Amino acid sequence: MDKKQLKRTIKRSVLILIMSILTAGCAGTVKESDITGKIYVYEKEGFGGDFTIQIKDDGTFEYYEGPLSSYLGVGKWTLEDNILCLTEEAEMGEASRNYFKVEENALVFQDKKSKNFPYVKVSEGEKFTAASQESKDGQSEQEAEDVKSSRKSEDEQMKNSQNNASRWKNLTVREYADLLKEAGITELTEGDITQVEGWLDEMPEDVKEALNAEQVPAFLLLTVGAGEFDFDTLEWTPSSRQIYCFDLEAFNIDQMYTYFLEGVLAINEGEFEITQIEEKLSREQTDKGPKSHKIQFKCNETKYEYDAEVLYDWFDTGILDYMNRVLEKEGISKRLYFMGDGYQECIVLYCTQEWAENFNRLTGCRLMDTAK
Repeated sequence: MDKKQLKRTIKRSVLILIMSILTAGCAGTVKESDITGKIYVYEKEGFGGDFTIQIKDDGTFEYYEGPLSSYLGVGKWTLEDNILCLTEEAEMGEASRNYFKVEENALVFQDKKSKNFPYVKVSEGEKFTAASQESKDGQSEQEAEDVKSSRKSEDEQMKNSQNNASRWKNLTVREYADLLKEAGITELTEGDITQVEGWLDEMPEDVKEALNAEQVPAFLLLTVGAGEFDFDTLEWTPSSRQIYCFDLEAFNIDQMYTYFLEGVLAINEGEFEITQIEEKLSREQTDKGPKSHKIQFKCNETKYEYDAEVLYDWFDTGILDYMNRVLEKEGISKRLYFMGDGYQECIVLYCTQEWAENFNRLTGCRLMDTAK
């Protein structure tokens, strides 16, 4: 082989090597079609239910942290290699960006450069799995069809709920108040109505327009059930015997569940006792706050203990489910039902399932008895 042939051979070999490397790199690149048209579900508990992210093929996304939040996050997404960036524009300040590594059938959260979400704080490496792929290998055709039918039913219910919500969207504060009174909320006053009217008057038009159908009645319920907090003595006093409202981001982490149980006691119509409330926070700290947070109390004469999930100063909504299990064990027919205000307030009522369903029918506000 002469020198010219040797050079051509080497050059051709180098080109083949380069092409093979590029081809290998392309093989591992995620395509937009791999992620669009799917709804991804958080592997852990969302804000009172499933936390979902929907990636749309028009370059936009939506996320919904759970039933306790009426906030719907929206924005645009970009994909570079296997890194998905969700950008949510802010009316003031910098845009919020969250990054995910795209793996087969899942989005894996990348905490380093992400801002995270308003209510649910996602940790490094936690996954959102595509709902369309939730069925396990080996699932029977009938099981798969049942899952498909169930999802279709849920989609139809959500669509119907959205359509029904338009019935209440343009009501005035006073019209909402009349519906709440008809549903059985007896403690609303003229002062409460005037206060909410004042709040709305001070809102920018675009913010007011963005309010969903449940938020105005939620504001009215807040004025009734928020109670009074003394910042000097750190004591909370209930303001209602029917509604209890509280901020899910606690001011006083040492007594956040004590206040909650006192709020439940205030609205329970005297049907059960809660005594000997004690909260125990470990002195050992983690990057999310105290290592443990235990709540002990008696319901009637039975001792109960709840281990709260610790996430900085955020309230663990799992105790709502726990309290309903306590009521069931104590032979009590009513349950704690709750809803959000679209921000970070939780509104709690103590009632029967029939009362909650009638409340929803009259006001358009959905009350839930489980945070899962």
